Amino acid sequence: MSESLSLYFILVLFALADSVSLGTLIVPAWLLMASVRVRVSRMLVYLMTVYFIYFTAGVALMLGAGFLFERFEAFFESRTF
Repeated sequence: MSESLSLYFILVLFALADSVSLGTLIVPAWLLMASVRVRVSRMLVYLMTVYFIYFTAGVALMLGAGFLFERFEAFFESRTF
């Protein structure tokens, strides 16, 4: 139970750190204030770009994490780690 609780805590910290980045604060505000009329196409391009970057980063992390865990398995299981 404590492992899943610590995982949730780490995920909350990552979400908090991500929510205060320039990409999530400044860019959407600028897109909304740049013109009198909100341009849906600009917002959709922005949202699809963010989606693609997060999806790609997630896949890369999943593939890379599996490789790293297999490669350094002995180190991760050591008492020092």
